[in-house]
Amino acid sequence: YREFSGGNQDPSAIRNFLVSALNVWNLGPEYIVLFGNGHYDYKGYTATEVNYISTYQSEVNCWEDFYTYLEPEEVASEKNSTPDIFLGRLPIESVSEAQVMVDKIIDFEGAESDYGAWRNRALLVADDDMQRGERDPISSSSPHHVSSDMIEREIIAKDSSVDIRKVYLFEYEWNVLYEKPEASRALINEINNGVAFVNFFGHGSDHVWADEHILLNETVGSLYNEKRYPVITSFSCSVGRFDKPGHESLSGTLVRAMNAGAIAT
Repeated sequence: YREFSGGNQDPSAIRNFLVSALNVWNLGPEYIVLFGNGHYDYKGYTATEVNYISTYQSEVNCWEDFYTYLEPEEVASEKNSTPDIFLGRLPIESVSEAQVMVDKIIDFEGAESDYGAWRNRALLVADDDMQRGERDPISSSSPHHVSSDMIEREIIAKDSSVDIRKVYLFEYEWNVLYEKPEASRALINEINNGVAFVNFFGHGSDHVWADEHILLNETVGSLYNEKRYPVITSFSCSVGRFDKPGHESLSGTLVRAMNAGAIAT
């Protein structure tokens, strides 16, 4: 920050440092890990939490791609689809959380990693077209299971060796609270049995998948998939919103879970 933003904590300084490294170093970086959590209040107006690695805020959301577009005018457009560098973030806030995530990466990639049949399994999860017993106009016009089937057809099924599992909510019954506990149990069981990839299409928020509550921050504690950590993607609203001060997103809970959860979200 002292060199690239006058000593102020500014996300532009991180990007400008990467631009400099890419252009000045004899061997420029190809991969970047942001080692620490961050939130939107990097100027410290209201938040009291430590902002370890600043986030860049676009017009709507946190935009981590800001750090990957390193050519002139790329950031201004926000339309370039080809990053100049690979970037990820370990959203940790303590030494113990850092140790958990590093241990999971070693378990996933190391010499003693579990390379069993689970590495060839994919789990597709799709919301239904109802909300609390009423027809949902959004998902009724564009059903989530149709989008999920497209992922299966266009991407996953091109490799015939992949073992595809599904948890589609329209196949499960509600309870009196309009939740679907059997769907939640099926999801938890599939992850515990071992899958390499999980994809969710549906409604959600920063702490939950679907209004039927099939996966919440609290239920991540039911996972015991040690050394069998999937990549979990969520085509849903706000599930990965890690940048809200004082709040833990579902995606963050999954990657920070000790000996369980996800390797990446």
